[in-house]
Amino acid sequence: MSGSPKLSMKEDDGLPSTEGDDSEGSQHSGDWNNRNSTSSKRVTSPITLGSEFILSKAHTVLVEAERGPKRYVSAVLRHPITGNCLGLLTLFDAYLSCADIDRRAAGFEEPDWLSWAMDLCLLAYSLEYCMWCYVKGLRVLRDKMLVVDLLIILCGIAELLMSRVMDGLMIENFNLLRMFRIARIIRLLKLFRRFSYLKELRKLLTMATTCMRTLCWSFIFCFMVMTIWAMLLVDLVQPLILKLHEETHVFMDCEQCLRAASSVMDANLLLFKTVIAGDSWGTIAIPVIE
Repeated sequence: MSGSPKLSMKEDDGLPSTEGDDSEGSQHSGDWNNRNSTSSKRVTSPITLGSEFILSKAHTVLVEAERGPKRYVSAVLRHPITGNCLGLLTLFDAYLSCADIDRRAAGFEEPDWLSWAMDLCLLAYSLEYCMWCYVKGLRVLRDKMLVVDLLIILCGIAELLMSRVMDGLMIENFNLLRMFRIARIIRLLKLFRRFSYLKELRKLLTMATTCMRTLCWSFIFCFMVMTIWAMLLVDLVQPLILKLHEETHVFMDCEQCLRAASSVMDANLLLFKTVIAGDSWGTIAIPVIE
C-alpha cells in the first residue's frame, strides 16, 4: 500500500527503520525548537524599570548635615577609641567621687587636686556635648542618653558655681549642694553608652525602662493591699498588744512595739518590715500569735 511506511535496513546494525516516523519526529522536533526559541526570546527580552522611587527626606537631611567638617567630627565621636577613652574617664570620675564622699564623711577637707581633677572631667563632658551639638544640632534633644549627659553637665556646673563662687557664704552646709554632689552618681550611666561591650546591660536597662510604668502601678497596688491589712491590724491587733503589755509586760523593753499598730502608716511600716525586709518579725508577731 502506498500509505504504509517504508522499511529500510541500516547497514550498521541491521535494524529496520521507519522513514515516516523520522519525518514526523523531525517535524515535532522542529516545532519544539521553534517553541524553545520563542520562549527564550520571551525570557531574554530586556526589562526596563520606569518607576521613580520616592527618596527619604530624613536620610537626605542626615547625609547633608554631616558633610564637610561635621562628618569628621562625627567620625571622631563615633570612633571606638574615643568611646573607650571617655568610658575610662567616667570610671576615673566615679573613683574621684567615691574618694570625695569618703573624705567628707570622715570630716576631712577636700584637697585641691581632687576638685581640679573633677572639674577637668566636667570640662571633658562639656566639650564632648558641644561637639555632639555641632554635629546634630537640635536633634540632640531626641537622644535620651544625650539628655542625661546634659543634666549631668548642668548639675556639675551648678555645683561648681555654688562651691567656688559662694564659698564665703558657707554654702557647703546647704542640702541643695549635697544633692548636686549626689547627682555625680548619675555619671555612671554614661558607661552604658560608652562601651560597646555592655550590650546585655544596655538591653537590661532598656527593658527595665519599658516596664517602669508597670512596676509603678504594681507598687501602688501593693501599697493599697498593705493599707487594707494595716487598717485591720489597727482595729484587731493593737488592742491585743496593749492588753498583753498590761498583763504580762512582754513589751516592756520595746517602745516601738507598743506603737507598731497604733496608726495605719505605722502598721504599714510593720508589714513592710515583716513581709519584705523580715526585720525582727518575731518581736511582735510571736507574742501576739501565742
